[in-house]
Amino acid sequence: MNIVVVAEGMRTVWELECLRKLGVCCKVSTRVLDWKFADAIVLPAELKRSDVSGKALPFQILMDECQIPVLAIDNGMRILVDEEAGLGILPGKIRPLAQKHVGWGEVVPKKPGFLEGVDRFPAFFGHSHYSEPKDRKCVAAVTKCGETTFPSALAMGNIFAVQFRLDKSGIIGQQVLERFLQAVRR
Repeated sequence: MNIVVVAEGMRTVWELECLRKLGVCCKVSTRVLDWKFADAIVLPAELKRSDVSGKALPFQILMDECQIPVLAIDNGMRILVDEEAGLGILPGKIRPLAQKHVGWGEVVPKKPGFLEGVDRFPAFFGHSHYSEPKDRKCVAAVTKCGETTFPSALAMGNIFAVQFRLDKSGIIGQQVLERFLQAVRR
């Protein structure tokens, strides 16, 4: 299996290290040509807008025509949804939280998919905005912060996204990554 983690250069990326520990062949690249030959693409928590700037159309084509699975994590989820400054692949808006959400929150799965069979679980968050997709059917899990209940996981077709940090969520973070790999292998 060949997975591309979208990042510039050899930035330290937890997802890359974890994938390698799981025995997956992967590399870091922002080149569309590398994405084209990937079995899956990961938009990591530390993704920067500059890593994908000007690449929304080729990314959309790879996802639609080649059906390449994508996992977007934390800021990767924001960039996946953000129509103004990101890729806008899952149309929606980025909304501010009333208060910054840093720490543990309860993730409540809402539909089958890559979180199927998983009950509520704690995960670590570090964000002040959340992604609100136009199509609410893609909301796979929700989390509450103060008075706001926001989508903490999205799933639609070959797209999977989580707002929480896999690298800071302990064993659950690794399990979510493993579930994504299982979906890719199918």
